[in-house]
Amino acid sequence: MDQKEINRIIQLLTSDFLYSIWPNFKGVAIAIYDENDVYVFQHPKFPNEPFVKILKDERFFADTLLIFEDHPTAIVDKNRYETFPQLMAIVVHELFHGFQYLQEEKRFPNEISGVMYTDDAQNIAYRVKERTLLADALLLKRESEKLQALKQFISIRKKRAMQFPEFVKYEQLMETIEGPAFYCELKTYLQVTKQTLDDVFHLYGRTLIDGQESMLAIRKSCYDSGLFICLALDEWRPNWKKQYFDEQLTVFELLEQISDSKIDVEVESNEDAYSIAKIMNQHKEQQVQQFFNNENYLVELTGPMKITSIDPMNMTHWNGYVLHKQFVKIKFQENEVTFMQPILTCISEGDLWNIISIQFYSNEKPTKMGDKYIFDELVEIDNPFY
Repeated sequence: MDQKEINRIIQLLTSDFLYSIWPNFKGVAIAIYDENDVYVFQHPKFPNEPFVKILKDERFFADTLLIFEDHPTAIVDKNRYETFPQLMAIVVHELFHGFQYLQEEKRFPNEISGVMYTDDAQNIAYRVKERTLLADALLLKRESEKLQALKQFISIRKKRAMQFPEFVKYEQLMETIEGPAFYCELKTYLQVTKQTLDDVFHLYGRTLIDGQESMLAIRKSCYDSGLFICLALDEWRPNWKKQYFDEQLTVFELLEQISDSKIDVEVESNEDAYSIAKIMNQHKEQQVQQFFNNENYLVELTGPMKITSIDPMNMTHWNGYVLHKQFVKIKFQENEVTFMQPILTCISEGDLWNIISIQFYSNEKPTKMGDKYIFDELVEIDNPFY
């Protein structure tokens, strides 16, 4: 990163700029990194320096919030973004997660509900319709039509929550955590580029109205709906941001206060919904089947085991199996083992945490010594099957 770009970052990310995005936006430290170096800004360990450059290490991975040198730090991978406005938008997104951390945010969803999300056609029909109405509430031109679309969105969401409470609760909490962060990201991008929402809808709202894509990536699709709920709040409840941390409601609960009228909107399961349900199931099956496209030694361990840690953003549930794509920690016998590779687990009676077998691939054929098998990955296990 050259000095000119560093100066632009310092000049832009002031308290006044953050306050223009969100009232009393308290920033945390920032670390922008590439393949070799990390550029650290506004960190209390370096109070007299506008920035410091350090060597990159394994702590700097992905775009996230990191406790770096005992202080919350928004970290961003510079190489993922082609333009300065894109980079700054993501930095402010992660800064907002830092702000949530400072505010001791607790409205986090149960990630397991996202992994086990239903493919019920009625839920899909409701959800596709409500997301279209949410887009209409922002993009239609006539005020009366926008308000009618908003009221219908609220009505369908509340009806869906009665039939599918676990999954709607998951969505609304995810919208509440990620929606405002994407809102801050969008506001930053618009300010830096001098564009309007209409100009960038294809970047931030496309999956809102793509029924199939939104059902294939449930967690990610909540980012879009959360963002657009925040934009709707801007239009109909301009002071909502002051309530966001004080009242501990979801952003949908803040939005539903706009409408006290009861509008009954009927949405029936339809051919499109059944088709999407089928595609969802096929998509999950394909991911599980791809696990077996491996020429190394397939190992299966059987017997009661317990999962102790997961990465819910990289998991697929299908037909009694759960594919952990990158990471899982499992306790069996007296051992607790961390896998940093694809693992397929067979779960017991729908309980993701208690499993009856796991499968994984080993680079080397396991070695038998007495009643034990020795693996590069696990050290030694009694009587596995492979």
